[in-house]
Amino acid sequence: VRVEAGTEQAMAASVARLRLDRTMAPYLGAWRRFAYHEAAEGLEGIPITVNAPDRGRLGLARALSRALARWDDFDHPGALERLNTYANRLPCDWQNEMLPALRLLAGKSEPPNPWREPARLFDLLWNAERRADQGRFDDAVARVYRLIEWTAQWQLRSRLDIDTADIPPDRLPAGVDVRADREGKVKVGLWAAWQVVAEHLDDPARSLATGDSGAELRDLLSIRNHSILAHGFEPVQEAEWKRMERWLRERFLPVLESLAKQSGLKKQPPQLPREAPTSVIEIV
Repeated sequence: VRVEAGTEQAMAASVARLRLDRTMAPYLGAWRRFAYHEAAEGLEGIPITVNAPDRGRLGLARALSRALARWDDFDHPGALERLNTYANRLPCDWQNEMLPALRLLAGKSEPPNPWREPARLFDLLWNAERRADQGRFDDAVARVYRLIEWTAQWQLRSRLDIDTADIPPDRLPAGVDVRADREGKVKVGLWAAWQVVAEHLDDPARSLATGDSGAELRDLLSIRNHSILAHGFEPVQEAEWKRMERWLRERFLPVLESLAKQSGLKKQPPQLPREAPTSVIEIV
């Protein structure tokens, strides 16, 4: 914009504020990599030598980074405690989306909120995507394996009152061959659990374990089994993760969304942010 001659004004710049902004910037930039622990530790190492408004801004940046670090570690109650302290200073999108989602994830209501479990499944899926974004494909695949297993457990428990850690033998399909352990309990793993789902439940849950989707799922499980975090000795490659990610997006996610909607969950928890809220934190 062209400035009209004679309208210029000089303003004093706060050296302390500029210095603080420059010092905070690389740590807040770690949010772009979902590296919230790195951000929190860096911000907590900045000495407080600025005025009250900037001390508050630095304190908020620390609190938000630490809250997201705890959320990323599945410590939802700890994350909620941090965010609640600054709830009235959060921007509208955080108050309207982040806080309600975190309250649901951290909830300990009795009886349990039926929306909490599907919300936690979405949260686990977004966590897996964050690990893949960081190039930690073994971690991402391990989370996806747990996600698929947990989804079957959720369906069996909530709709059939079946616990996969002690399943009645008469509920097992004919093709599932498992034996009781020393305590007399019949326990089933991921694939067998989905066979039970396919035997007793209707679509959309059944579709994941039958037909082309079921065959693809079984093939993809070998990626996890060969992972160094499971039974193998080599790290998962990006191409292998891409195959699994495509199946998640095309096959699994639509089913999970449908099952969550049936449970009454109206809104999925969000993916964690890559940018600090600029309305409360100035970044140079």
